[in-house]
Amino acid sequence: VVETVASDTVLEVEKTKDKWLWARSPSGKKGWVLKTQVKKQEAKRQAKKTKQPETDPDDAKVDPAGSEPKFDALANDFVLPGELIVTVHKDAKREDLELALKSLQHKAKIVDEIAKSSVYLVRVPSDKVHECRLRLGIHPYVEACGLNTVRVLTRTYDDPALATDNDNGWNLRRIHVFDAWDITTGGAKIAIVDSGIKVDHDEFNGKLTSPFSVFTRSEVMQTGLFKDRLTDQYITAHGTHVAGTAAGKAGNGLGTAGVAPDSPIIPIQALTYLPKFRGIFGQDWSLIQGLNRAMDEGASVINYSIGGPPPPETLNPWLTAGDAKGKAVAEEQIINWVRRSLNDDYLGVLDRAEREGVIIVKSAGNDDLPAKFDPLSNSRRVISVAATNKTDGRAIFNEVAASNYGEFTTVSAPGQDIWNANADPNALYVNMQGTSMAAPHVAGLVALMKTIDPKISR
Repeated sequence: VVETVASDTVLEVEKTKDKWLWARSPSGKKGWVLKTQVKKQEAKRQAKKTKQPETDPDDAKVDPAGSEPKFDALANDFVLPGELIVTVHKDAKREDLELALKSLQHKAKIVDEIAKSSVYLVRVPSDKVHECRLRLGIHPYVEACGLNTVRVLTRTYDDPALATDNDNGWNLRRIHVFDAWDITTGGAKIAIVDSGIKVDHDEFNGKLTSPFSVFTRSEVMQTGLFKDRLTDQYITAHGTHVAGTAAGKAGNGLGTAGVAPDSPIIPIQALTYLPKFRGIFGQDWSLIQGLNRAMDEGASVINYSIGGPPPPETLNPWLTAGDAKGKAVAEEQIINWVRRSLNDDYLGVLDRAEREGVIIVKSAGNDDLPAKFDPLSNSRRVISVAATNKTDGRAIFNEVAASNYGEFTTVSAPGQDIWNANADPNALYVNMQGTSMAAPHVAGLVALMKTIDPKISR
């Protein structure tokens, strides 16, 4: 059967079904064609006679796969219900489209437009989208009519830990960081006030700005090995891991990435090896210097993975109290110590941070104690981060160490079996655990947020 639908278009129709014609075009293409396309082409032919705007006369929609078309797109979560994007012919005006919408008799209206491209956003009743799309599609003034579809980024990263089958990246998948990266990968500056970092690590290539050590009074970090209680450790190991977790580089084909991979890192060394204590420690004065230096350099967020329990003479009465009354008395003594420590040492830093809109993110501590026993967490002027494990439970690190807990923690984040950068040249990536590892997840998240809105505050 040969049916002429326009003066220069002939479709050979072989069969029909419902609204469809199985047809072959003069060029040999086969597929299902909407019967309404016949009407559309007839309208174009009439438009030629009346010199109205017209489209390409040979634009019948053919499905190259040869299967029956299925209009199920509106069931897709990625299609905005009740919205159509309509392109009119270049000679048509807004008033012409408004008349076309009025003819639909479904309260369709124009809600936005890009006049230079002759494109309009049209809102119609959600249950009439199919009908309105088809009817507008054959209107002589309309060039095209489609659904308002949500598109997603197709960015991929080749860092090994980011592969879906690599357990080393479990923490990033657990916090849905890839969804956040579809919006932003960062840009707000993150300061890491810690033990310094391995500045030549691949995770920090091109990312460091204004590094500073309060001990050398320069950008040169104190580095090297020291004898820990159990093993040899690098001074900068802790800070390197924390910095990598917060903002390590993505897309370099190495290791893993941080939560805010495009945020610059300000590394501030405020802790170092203290032989007397046989480990990495910081004195209040060096830490206060480090926090202020971070603000001097324009940090939007500061990660402060530092803390410690009250002194033994203050804590032990609470640990050994035999009844609730004794525990309450001992707790009051601890809180008095906490407040004195806070006011004596950190009040000025917290006041400045609030004035300048800088957010401090702090680790809650690994002492299996209420977080309110830590001066900065108790202040409620920082974000205090507890640690969780792979099942979202409170992280237990060993027989004597676990994440601090309680109402003075602001939020929890992954802090157990966290794989990221290391200072040892023979082991550039390692697993670490602690609330020190949980805090930079949140610091990275805050950096993403402040990239979008720099004015947000704690």
